[in-house]
Amino acid sequence: MKMQVECCYGKEAAQNVKASSNWFQRFKKRYNITLRKRTNKKRDSAEEGRETIQKFHRELRKALKSTRRRSNLQADATYGRWLPEQRYNVDQVPLPFVIGQEKTYESSGSKQVWVSQPSSGLDKREATLQLCIKASGSQIVKPAIVFRGKGNITPDEKLQYDKDVDVYFQPSAWMDEELTLQWVKGTLIPPLKSDDKEKVLFADNVGFQLSKEFHDICRKEINTVVYMLPASHTDKVQPIDAGCGMMIKKKIGEAMERWLTVEAHLELWHNKTTARMRRVLMTKWTGEAWREIREDKEFFTKLFEKTGCLITVDGSGDSKIQPQGLIDYAF
Repeated sequence: MKMQVECCYGKEAAQNVKASSNWFQRFKKRYNITLRKRTNKKRDSAEEGRETIQKFHRELRKALKSTRRRSNLQADATYGRWLPEQRYNVDQVPLPFVIGQEKTYESSGSKQVWVSQPSSGLDKREATLQLCIKASGSQIVKPAIVFRGKGNITPDEKLQYDKDVDVYFQPSAWMDEELTLQWVKGTLIPPLKSDDKEKVLFADNVGFQLSKEFHDICRKEINTVVYMLPASHTDKVQPIDAGCGMMIKKKIGEAMERWLTVEAHLELWHNKTTARMRRVLMTKWTGEAWREIREDKEFFTKLFEKTGCLITVDGSGDSKIQPQGLIDYAF
């Protein structure tokens, strides 16, 4: 509070502020103020980005009304240039080994609460999950996990990875320009190659997704336009940010909990897991989670509707566009 007074009235005024704890509690109650945890870590608030987001949706609608040069295809009356099954979103999700073990039951009044983990730090990012989802139809692009390292693994380990998860390696366990091209060739192209219709891939403005090589290979190999989302506001207009990333992490945590119900697994947990074991388990838990959520086709459609990535040319469905944090949104 003194900091706010100093900002408004100067240091001398702040030094004269005298307030007891009891006064502060009454002040909070009088004005219905509570201590809240920050819900958004993005640089700009939703309201600050309203005009930017509105401009994004207007320009996207304009793009839907356009056609590719030398194309004789007739645009759809409702969805324009890209039908729902031709709209994709790619994004990265930080992935720790231990998910959802921040809470446990303990005797009331306990000063400290301990939650057992195989070793410290495993609730921090251990890998990166690369997701690519589509607005309608079957989810055909596999999730990919990027582990830390150079990929010097044994054939036996590779055989143990879940069949529905692709695995890549990078020194920092993060996507970069080189690895993005590997992912396009190894994960994105195979399921999209047979569809010769033009597609759109919504992506945020991270450096490796801005590269000309990335855009060119998507255009030439799978007839896909990489459409950039507005910088600093992707959490409001990106389907994966709108709930898919959070949902798959929740389901991975549930898969981990089920694995721990087996007594032999619990013994392995307490005896510390090896890096190899963790990689294998993370692919299996991710595969299990992905097979569960991909069955709910309506879930993915709603994410694209909410963020406006399923916008129409005729305005139908505009009421479903509700970017997070923006009340009474229209564009």
